Amino acid sequence: MGRILRVVAGNLVVFLLFVLIANAITAGIYDLSDWWSDRKEKSDERVDLPNYVDKDHSRKIFAETRKLGTRYVPFVEWKRKAFRGETVNIDEAGDRVHRAPGQGERGVVRFFGGSTTWGTGVDDDHTIPALFNALHPDWTVHNHGESGYYSRQELERLESLVHLGEPVDLVVFYDGYNDVRELCRRDVDLTGHGQQGRLAALVEPGPLVVEVFTSGLRLLVQDLRKAVGRLTVETSRCMEDPTYGDRVAAMTLANWRTARAVAALAGADFVAILQPVAAIGSPNLSHLADDSFSLDDYATAQSNPNKLGRGIDHKLVYPKLKQAIAASGADWIHDATDAFDGDELIYTGPCHVTENGNARMAERIGRIVAPILARRAGAGDRGNPGAEVGAGERPGRGPVELEH
Repeated sequence: MGRILRVVAGNLVVFLLFVLIANAITAGIYDLSDWWSDRKEKSDERVDLPNYVDKDHSRKIFAETRKLGTRYVPFVEWKRKAFRGETVNIDEAGDRVHRAPGQGERGVVRFFGGSTTWGTGVDDDHTIPALFNALHPDWTVHNHGESGYYSRQELERLESLVHLGEPVDLVVFYDGYNDVRELCRRDVDLTGHGQQGRLAALVEPGPLVVEVFTSGLRLLVQDLRKAVGRLTVETSRCMEDPTYGDRVAAMTLANWRTARAVAALAGADFVAILQPVAAIGSPNLSHLADDSFSLDDYATAQSNPNKLGRGIDHKLVYPKLKQAIAASGADWIHDATDAFDGDELIYTGPCHVTENGNARMAERIGRIVAPILARRAGAGDRGNPGAEVGAGERPGRGPVELEH
């Protein structure tokens, strides 16, 4: 019995040593890979698309975007770290900035959205907010878009700005793609976000000894699961349950309504835009490949064995969003899903576009909000958008107490 126990103990020690060595090697490989990745100029296949005319400039945009870091921010969960580049610049608040085309003395317009508002694939001066500002140089325009954000996180960001007493005359929410993509996922709650599982694991990491001695191996397992996941199709909640898409649509509208109320407390007007996505309407997609790079969302891949088709979640939920918008009768919600229809090459993937698409959208939003800007410019102050702001309040001035 003693000999058996010694053999078992010896094998256990050898196994643990093997695990420790394997974990150290794996962790070292990941660290080295990250170090090299930060220093290596990697190409981006989107640059080869025909709607990117200046290839060298486009490569610089994607190269600088890859260098951006993120940091934790309460309530919204993450924002970009400050960064200064030739084509991409982030201020200390984590917002992307552009060159102001004028004095901006009329007032303040604040844009909120995901990466399409932030401006993935274009330089600072060709994001939607920047191009809108070029059309309205008398206004100060802020870009509060952030990659991965959906309407709930934008609401939280707006509320923080209002609490801080930041001036605002007009709030524009540009949403749709991320709301559907993230909220249809099985691992995201209706009030959650795309990094919900990752942050939860950091808050409750498990036993410290397991974290320390298996971190590299766990990263390897995660990557292997991702690789296998690309070869299989996991149906989303919206695919599995037709009524779940209704709940996703209702959540988007609820976030917009709440954001409008928050904006009103600050004395600001509010406009929500249902953004175009490649899976909806009739845009020219002939330049995009039929693979995971092009139009695939969380639910499916074009080459999957079930032949579910590209953009299935958005094809399921966007009609519900449109119906909900129509049923609401809200004249402050605008359906812009047809903005990129036609022969012009605009899309670079499921939602991102080149600067010609952003120019189209900036002009369209400009037409939508023209009466609001004209009214506020004529009023000569921050105006009064409606009865939601109390008679004794000073819209757009000082911190505001919000009731919950």
